[in-house]
Amino acid sequence: MAEQQNLSEDWNDAQTHELEFWRGRRDARQNGTNHDSDNRVWWGQFWDILAKHTEILESAIGVGSGPTPMLACAPASVTRRTAIEPLAEKFRETGWDLTDSVQWVAEPLETTVTTDPVDLVICVNVLDHMNDPVLAISKMKDALNETGVLFLWVHTQQPWYNRIYDYLPFRRHDHMHPHSFTKRSLVSELKSAGFPDVQLIKWKAKRDPTKTRTTKERIIQKFAVSETLVIAKNMDSRSNS
Repeated sequence: MAEQQNLSEDWNDAQTHELEFWRGRRDARQNGTNHDSDNRVWWGQFWDILAKHTEILESAIGVGSGPTPMLACAPASVTRRTAIEPLAEKFRETGWDLTDSVQWVAEPLETTVTTDPVDLVICVNVLDHMNDPVLAISKMKDALNETGVLFLWVHTQQPWYNRIYDYLPFRRHDHMHPHSFTKRSLVSELKSAGFPDVQLIKWKAKRDPTKTRTTKERIIQKFAVSETLVIAKNMDSRSNS
C-alpha cells in the first residue's frame, strides 16, 4: 500500500542517475573489473558494529537498499527482511539478480505504508539521495518498534563546505545528491523526529585497496566530507544504565 506524495524534479533526476550508476556496477561485475564484489566484507563491518550496540535482532527494513542489500548478509536471527527500493523493478529489467532472501518493495520510503514494526531500520548512503529526507526520518522512526534502532550512514559536510556547496561548479553535476547535511543538522533532524538517543559511532571503513580515488575525491574526503555513522534508538539506553 502506498501514500501519495509529490516527487520533486531533482529526485526524479537523481533516480535516473542512480540507475546509470548501478548499470555501471553491473557491467563491471560482468566483465570482472568490479572492486566491490565481496559484499560480505563491506556489509559485515556494519553488522559487527550493530552487534555491539543492539540486542538480538529478528526483523529489519533496508531503505534504498540497491541491488546488493546489506540485509542479504544479515545474521540468521533476522528472519523478517524487507528491502524498500524504488528502483527494484528497474534493477531486474537491467540484469540484476535480486536476492530472494528479502521481500522487495518497489516504491520510495516516503510513500510506503509500514504496518508491522521492526527491530531495525537500515539506511546506508541513502538519506541525501531521497526526495524528502525529513519525512523519511519520520517514516523510519514510525517503522520501528518501541525498542527499535535506526542504523544510518550519511556523507556529512563540514559547515564551511556546506555553506558554499551549492555554488561550486561541479555541484550542478552532482545529480544523485539533491540534499546535504552537516553532522549537527543530521543529529538535529533525528532528535526533532523524536529519537531520544542519537549516537555518533567512531569507525574506520574496510575498503578494497585496489579501488582508487581521484585527487579531487581524496581532498574532499580529507577536508570537507565525513562518512558519518549514527545509531538512533527509540529507547534512551542511557536512562537504563
